[in-house]
Amino acid sequence: MRQLKSTTPVSSGDGGVKKANHRRTGAVTVEYILLITIVGLGALVGLAAVRNSLINELTDLATAIMAITP
Repeated sequence: MRQLKSTTPVSSGDGGVKKANHRRTGAVTVEYILLITIVGLGALVGLAAVRNSLINELTDLATAIMAITP
């Protein structure tokens, strides 16, 4: 049975792994910031739509109540 040699060192000792992890952490942070921004904008747009619908419904209700009373 042949034994395969590993061409990639497990630990090079020069901090290359730490640099790669630091870059990856920065990329994940940027992705989270983008995700939070998109979700925040969607929430603001959704709340604005709910506000407009609520104002329309309350206006209709006020008009109906005013039509009932003399």
